Amino acid sequence: MNISHDAERENYLRWDRKPGHYEVYYLTFNHLKSESGFWIRYTMTAPDADKGDAYAQIWFSYFNRRDPEKNFALKKKYPIDQLNAKENPFSLSVGENSLRNGHAVGSIAGNGHSAAWDITFTPSAGVHYMLPKFMYKTELADTLALVPHLDVKFSGSINVDGDTLSFDGDPGCQTHLWGSEHAQRWAWAHCNAFEEDDSAVIECLSAQVKRLGIMIPPMNMFFIRAGGRDYLLTELNKLIFTKSEFDCGDWTFSSTDGNTKFKGKFSCRMDDLVEAEYFDPNGHKAYCRNTEVGDLTLEIYSRSSILAPWRLDKTLSARGTAHMEFASRARDPRVKKEIVEAV
Repeated sequence: MNISHDAERENYLRWDRKPGHYEVYYLTFNHLKSESGFWIRYTMTAPDADKGDAYAQIWFSYFNRRDPEKNFALKKKYPIDQLNAKENPFSLSVGENSLRNGHAVGSIAGNGHSAAWDITFTPSAGVHYMLPKFMYKTELADTLALVPHLDVKFSGSINVDGDTLSFDGDPGCQTHLWGSEHAQRWAWAHCNAFEEDDSAVIECLSAQVKRLGIMIPPMNMFFIRAGGRDYLLTELNKLIFTKSEFDCGDWTFSSTDGNTKFKGKFSCRMDDLVEAEYFDPNGHKAYCRNTEVGDLTLEIYSRSSILAPWRLDKTLSARGTAHMEFASRARDPRVKKEIVEAV
């Protein structure tokens, strides 16, 4: 298997065994034949010194586009000594659950549900940095996030409540993030399963944080691959040309890169979402609503010069294969299902 060394290094655990840190590895992907989606997380939290002991967790969420009544989400907590990480080559384990570059194995059961996964993926050629590059060299951000494997295809199998799903090149990604505090409000989305172009990819993040007790305007960071070209709309000189507005289940955006313009809309049904309770190391809570079976429409425009009118070149669509989440510091009563402890 051809593994990117950059991806391997960027997956290394950042935790230095000190309090005040959280770290997450997540995989989001689809099983196209069954119109289902998955969100698997390998996580750890080291609370502030007066907030309790460090711990690790495994999360598993299943989304059924055809019948959302079948959706469920479980999490299981482990003592921190059950977290083990190695470098060169990268590997991470939480209890009996493991993650390596190109391979994830695990299982969870409880609350009348069960899941077991043994999946492989061919790594991406390079790493996608979700934030402006300079932020990875400073301490300005409370959380840093990057995507070692942005556009990958999954093989293997997952057993969900007794039914086995086999994967054969199904689309998804693997992301790594770490920090000391979640944003106050954010939206995230990813898709690499468009109906019109199977090489197209989009990765989006809009995050809003507090500084000196004041909410600052959100940073809207987008990456789009379309028509054989990459549009990196994450650096400061591009952020001013990107606008977005989101509420739970709905996100519209637009961005311009020279003589190319993008307009898009993410959406999902409330029944397709599950709500997760996050804890910052300082004990504060955030609430994230996630789905892996949402919809996306992306319009791509061009113009011959800065003075010429825009012309719609193509429309890309994804039905039931867009991954997205919407988060804030309060629960959303419209979302009825939540991630629960596996007991």
